[in-house]
Amino acid sequence: IQILFEVLMTRFHFENAVHYEGTKEIVPCGLTCQKDRMIIGLPLLSVNADVQIIDNGAEVTIQQKFKNSSDEVLMTTYFFPIECTAAVFSFEARLDGRHLLGKVKAKEDARQEFAEAIYDNLEAFLLEEVKSDILELFIGNLNPGTECEIIIKYIQDIPIQEGSP
Repeated sequence: IQILFEVLMTRFHFENAVHYEGTKEIVPCGLTCQKDRMIIGLPLLSVNADVQIIDNGAEVTIQQKFKNSSDEVLMTTYFFPIECTAAVFSFEARLDGRHLLGKVKAKEDARQEFAEAIYDNLEAFLLEEVKSDILELFIGNLNPGTECEIIIKYIQDIPIQEGSP
């Protein structure tokens, strides 16, 4: 359990990048924005990981809080590394006092809804799986000074090793 927790904690800091599965392309983890062709990490205010062990599986809840400390409205991207065998079953975001719950939709419908919300200057998010081990979240129109809390819940198998009790 301790090893699983340590792995979880090291995966979520911006300085700890991961590789897209099967490639050498490095993806920064955490909430980022692009400014002047540079990728900038937004300040990470807190991380909470809750892991419940059930038989040979784990139910994991990750909560991360970031802040737009700039004086600009930002379009942000959040990369989240996940085990390729894990299954996300819940996604939430708290933005500017609003609690947003993720809904599963057809990819094109979700993209269209997100684009319309951004066009209307609303805060919105879109979560997609880009590789079997990388989720990508777009958060649009994140206002200056706004805190953004991201909550992802997933389940995954815990490998059993021979000779383990």
